[in-house]
Amino acid sequence: MAVIDKPPIDERTLTAEVAQAWGLDGVELVFLPIGLDGQAWAYRINIAGEDGYFMKVRRGEFAPAAVSLPQYLRAQGLTHVVAPMGTRSGEAGHAMGGYRILLYPFHGGGNLWSRGLTDRQWIEYG
Repeated sequence: MAVIDKPPIDERTLTAEVAQAWGLDGVELVFLPIGLDGQAWAYRINIAGEDGYFMKVRRGEFAPAAVSLPQYLRAQGLTHVVAPMGTRSGEAGHAMGGYRILLYPFHGGGNLWSRGLTDRQWIEYG
């Protein structure tokens, strides 16, 4: 298994950018050494009194479909789709130098890579 290191980004700058772009106060970043994209990194964002957020930072652009398709499906009422949250200006993500940042609601409880879907979830998935 490969070791995932933190990106070469100053975390104070990253924290300030996220706080400003999404209008969040008291942002605390927690690096998550997970993922399959060698050009992307994951963080949990803790904020006092809130459930928190999942943040993906990528060197370069995200594939357009990875951003627009979940947003479209969510807007059509598919509540099981996790789409990126808009910034204060309504953008899907935020640019910071040569990086793009996406923010999502944080959903705890592990991932489906290791445990799979239940029969009911497969039915809902279609």
